[in-house]
Amino acid sequence: MNNKRDENKKILHNNFLNKNRKGLSAIIITLIIVGLSLVAVGIVWGVVSNLLQSSEEQTTSQYDTLFLDMKVEKVALEDDGISVSVSRGSGGGTISGVAITISDGENTKVIKREVSDFEQLEQKTFSITSSEMGDVVFVKSVSVSPLIQNSVGNVLDVLESDYFYSCLAILNSGNSNGDGMYTIDIDGVGSEKPIQVYCDMTTDGGGWTLVWQGLPTQARDLETDGEITNINKKIGFNSMMVCAANFDYCLTDTTSELAFLGKSIPEYFNEVGNKPDLPVPRVYFHDSEGIQDVRLINNRFLYGYGNVWRYFWACVDVSGPTSMFVGQGSGGCPMYSQWDRASVGCISTDYLYCNDATSDTPKDTLLGLSKREYQETKVWIR
Repeated sequence: MNNKRDENKKILHNNFLNKNRKGLSAIIITLIIVGLSLVAVGIVWGVVSNLLQSSEEQTTSQYDTLFLDMKVEKVALEDDGISVSVSRGSGGGTISGVAITISDGENTKVIKREVSDFEQLEQKTFSITSSEMGDVVFVKSVSVSPLIQNSVGNVLDVLESDYFYSCLAILNSGNSNGDGMYTIDIDGVGSEKPIQVYCDMTTDGGGWTLVWQGLPTQARDLETDGEITNINKKIGFNSMMVCAANFDYCLTDTTSELAFLGKSIPEYFNEVGNKPDLPVPRVYFHDSEGIQDVRLINNRFLYGYGNVWRYFWACVDVSGPTSMFVGQGSGGCPMYSQWDRASVGCISTDYLYCNDATSDTPKDTLLGLSKREYQETKVWIR
């Protein structure tokens, strides 16, 4: 009887132990799952925390009169990647897309998205799949920059660069050291290499980029003998300033909209020269879409008359590779009356017409300038 009782007791004891073992196993498994969940949450939060910190970064791209402020507002994890919310600040200009840069500290990936309707003070969200992220595993930083189109429709990649886009951008950033040579990069880290340009940081508020210096008589026929500077780069501008290279006189004009240099200054002038005499031909620069329809508001430079003469600017009209007129053109050139034209052989009605205008000698008796030095001109844009 006692033996049977002891056997039953043993069975109950074993059942109890087995039951508790199962309970302990369940508790241990639960704890492991919770632990793994906490680890996973830690990993996720670490990623999100880093991304949220990166949302404080802001990109400001200056395109002369364009100020494109963009900021990462929010980064969120998705089933297959991340989403990035981007805001655009106030400032003119059309954005054709955004470039989102993600990094894990070792690997970096740039993902571009086209967008045609990103307005000022608007926010948009872009999804990035894990396949697009490439080798970037645990994202630690996110930044954004705008994409715009140049005058021939190519997208300019406005990412971080060691150089500013223009002389005006340098001036506005507070990095100007006065007039002189600077390096600019017109498309950020795009395909265009940085170039050396001369910047006027003082005249009429400064920020002017020198794009051409030479002889208007030669520019009409694309001759380059007297050319000193010729920058044919797609730089945006709203203002143009033309100055005498060897005496103190300048005129400025503004464009009807944001313009881009789609050609060199001599090419624009040559184009005007090749137009029919009637109606009166005038210069048109390129817009952001590559259409050549941007005019100068006051029509002060690069136009023609109903005859063979083509107007470069107030101090110099051109009728051929060596013939110039130094009278009062549109806007006036007060210096023409201070230059002793007769002493350098400008022999025509009122001594205003000069042949052999590229000759270096003689020099006039008042300003000490030859015909070549008198007509030498600088063209600036801003």
